[in-house]
Amino acid sequence: MKIKVLDHELDFKFIASNEISDEGKMGQCNIQEATILVKKDMDKNVISTTFYHELVHFISITNGYTPSEEFVDAMAIGFHSFTKNNKAFIDKMREGFK
Repeated sequence: MKIKVLDHELDFKFIASNEISDEGKMGQCNIQEATILVKKDMDKNVISTTFYHELVHFISITNGYTPSEEFVDAMAIGFHSFTKNNKAFIDKMREGFK
C-alpha cells in the first residue's frame, strides 16, 4: 500500500515474522527504499504502535534528526493512543471542523 508523508511516497507492507532479519524486531523503516515494514502476526494495537514507531523514524531521519529509541517509542505510543481514543476529533479534523 502506498502512503504519502512529507511529500515522499512510501510503500507500506505487512510481512511475515521471518522476513525481518533482526530477531525481536516488529517493524522496519528503510529510508533509501522508502519502505515501512510491519509484522502481520501481532495484536492490532501492537501493529498500530509499530507502524507509528517506524513512521516517527522516517519523519525524524528525513528531517535530519536521529532520535533515541525511547523517544521514538514514546511518540509511537502517544500517536497510537491519540488516534485510538479520539476518532470523533480526527473525523472533524479531516472535515475541516465544519
